[in-house]
Amino acid sequence: MKKILKKLTLLFAVFAIILLGAGFYFSSEIISFRKRTLLEDQTNLKIKNVSDFGLPVPKEISFQSMGLVLKGWHFANPNSKGCGIITLHGITGTRWGGLKYAPYFWKKGCDVFAYDARRHGESEGIYGTYGFYEKNDLASAHKTFSEITNIPKNRIGIVGESYGAATALLYVSGRPDVQFVLADSPFKSFHSIIAERAEVLYGKPILLLVPIAIAIAEWRADFDEDEISILDAAKGINIPSLLVHSESDDYTMPSHSKEIEENIATKKKKLYRTKNGAGHAKSILVNREEYERTIDEFITNYSVYGSQ
Repeated sequence: MKKILKKLTLLFAVFAIILLGAGFYFSSEIISFRKRTLLEDQTNLKIKNVSDFGLPVPKEISFQSMGLVLKGWHFANPNSKGCGIITLHGITGTRWGGLKYAPYFWKKGCDVFAYDARRHGESEGIYGTYGFYEKNDLASAHKTFSEITNIPKNRIGIVGESYGAATALLYVSGRPDVQFVLADSPFKSFHSIIAERAEVLYGKPILLLVPIAIAIAEWRADFDEDEISILDAAKGINIPSLLVHSESDDYTMPSHSKEIEENIATKKKKLYRTKNGAGHAKSILVNREEYERTIDEFITNYSVYGSQ
């Protein structure tokens, strides 16, 4: 009997070690994912230079947030109307990814501020935390942008896609000092996007490992997954909010944006569901004219920037 118990104990210990090892590996996939350099991202997105977006050569900007140095670009509009936008890219990308949203606002006379999120591009940071710390970085970016341009914080809008969209929505919750938020293809919570992507990549059995991997990720990067709930944050959003999601998105399901929109507190909100076959966060690339027309309607209906 003792021999059987010893064997069972050994088997249990081996199984536990395997689970913890697998959980640690998966946690690395979650928080210390491979990131692209600026050049890699530029090449991946097939961008020649900033003039592709009708933008001039930007000023290089460095700013600090929670002990990290983050890097970005400021595009000063020569026809300034005293407004601005901050663009936020998706996971593994760089500031290049957010520039596709800039042309519309540039033509409206707004300055543009684009930066690399922590653990992305040229910015510092060991881990990515899906908005938990990134919302604090956005607060620093918002303050920096306002200070270097003298544009009031409440005349600056936030435009983000995917990972950046989630960060934007977490940040604006409870804040009256943001002009508007445009969130393209956001996820509704940290747990939901991790579980969904894990199942797609590895199959249903991986779902048994997800809680372990998340717990290890929380411990390693010192964050709380419960605080990365965009659904909960939405209840505190009282500024004009435009959500965009492609019906063909198979990376983050369109239902995420639908649930978020339903939870957003303000009545000044719109969910634009594109039906042009666009992939994840690609709606503006498939039909820019339609996308910009939607922004126009949003700005007019909710007097964004005084309905310029």
